[in-house]
Amino acid sequence: MTLAVIRRWFNRLPDIEKDLPIVIVDGIAYTPRMILHEVMRGSPLGQRLQMMVEAGRLGTTIQQELQLAKIRLREWLTKMPEEPLFAVLMIPPRKYTPSQLLREIEAQTDIGMQWIQAELQHARRLLALARR
Repeated sequence: MTLAVIRRWFNRLPDIEKDLPIVIVDGIAYTPRMILHEVMRGSPLGQRLQMMVEAGRLGTTIQQELQLAKIRLREWLTKMPEEPLFAVLMIPPRKYTPSQLLREIEAQTDIGMQWIQAELQHARRLLALARR
């Protein structure tokens, strides 16, 4: 993978995703913008991040991937208005405010894990744009 591929991947991402963490290394989350910067610098970290993007890896361990999903969801949910917005398919149906949903995610309840898994799938699709 070259700098041109990372640039093309970065340019394909929706603007809202460019500043949300997409890869986590040694407990530090990196956004696409940070990855592009490090690859442009030619730093060892940039090479490592580039390899992770190329491989479609969000983190080096499953625990780090779970942490990344929580970080992404936290950043998104804390920007949402505190109104019941999220209906979850369950009996009886229930709506969650962003803060209630965030508590479910942090506690890794069944509902929280559904959101974490969905976020991991979404992030993997974003990384896959580098290989197209």
